[in-house]
Amino acid sequence: MGARTSRALTVPARTSRPLAGTGRTRAVAGQARAVVGQALLGAAGAVAARAVLRALSRPPQPPPASGPLPAAAPRPGSQSWSGHLSRPATRPRPAAATRPGSQSWSGHLPGPGQLSRPGIAAALERTNFRGRTVSLAGGPALAAAAATTAAAGAGSPPAAAAALVAGLGAGAVGLYDDVVGSRPEQRAAKGFRGHLSALRAGRLTSGLVKIAGVGAAGLAASALLAVDEATRAGRPGRARARVPGRARPGAPGRVRVGVDLLLGAGLIAGLANLVNLFDLRPGRAAKVGLLLGAPLAAGPVRGLVAGPVGATAALLGDDLDEKIMLGDCGANALGALLGVALAARTRTAGRAALLTGIVALTAASEKVSFTQVIGRTPGLRELDALGRRTDRG
Repeated sequence: MGARTSRALTVPARTSRPLAGTGRTRAVAGQARAVVGQALLGAAGAVAARAVLRALSRPPQPPPASGPLPAAAPRPGSQSWSGHLSRPATRPRPAAATRPGSQSWSGHLPGPGQLSRPGIAAALERTNFRGRTVSLAGGPALAAAAATTAAAGAGSPPAAAAALVAGLGAGAVGLYDDVVGSRPEQRAAKGFRGHLSALRAGRLTSGLVKIAGVGAAGLAASALLAVDEATRAGRPGRARARVPGRARPGAPGRVRVGVDLLLGAGLIAGLANLVNLFDLRPGRAAKVGLLLGAPLAAGPVRGLVAGPVGATAALLGDDLDEKIMLGDCGANALGALLGVALAARTRTAGRAALLTGIVALTAASEKVSFTQVIGRTPGLRELDALGRRTDRG
């Protein structure tokens, strides 16, 4: 009887090892799934960015006709086509006058969606600092692809909504500034001070509309993150009903939530503006976004960052080759999405520190040229010029 009891007591010790191995196996499998999911989000962002870019680009134009097509020789014994069906010949009708700006018939039917594409593509064309014609289509392509893939990888509805609001909202007002800000009456106002001076003079500039819109998008996204503690802690799908930062009802909890809300809004809007300040040379804003996003892609908020990083990497080549530019639309959207990821990753102290650095750099940009600083700094100068068109001759 004692021998039987001793054997029974040894059973838990024998089963403990397989359980420990099973736990390690599940952890490894979970990490593998996370890596695969991150890779898929990055690939989805790249594919979506290229697809939107193709949709907004100018379609291939047919070769111009050198003259009227020669009439086909009639076959022996056949009757030639007279241009009418068994009706007596009448005087030829005069050709209808074409409207100003319209294109004459080119001999082929336009494909689906090609009626509006040339007009959109022409409206997005700009001349860069070297006098080359580039397209702003990279901005909407990046904003749409990065925002949707960030929402897909967010892991919870509030975080997904925060990504959509920040990315699409900042991108929309940035696109407005790209289009309207190129008008002659809008070009005089430069920088934050210039827009405020114009407002004091009674003029509402497109840049000021963009600043207000980016700020509103940042505030809304921060409010959505405030109700999703799981996203900020890097545990998607485990949201708590209690508002993060509020230990119990009362004034101190409400104050802390309000402070976190404002700091998050400032971080999202401030980073959107800061990335846009670097969009003065081909590929510079995209490189800044990749340098900021790469460390985040390896952390707990990788689901929010993988898609935007993939979309940015997919457009970097065309940006460096001076075929496209991100503009305010793409740079603002990229910076806002990175701000959402940083706000989801940090708490009060971290947000305050990051916002302080962003404000300092933004204030410095009013006095110092980032382009000149980069050009005088070894290492930054080479990194900034890496892959650019002039480097390849």
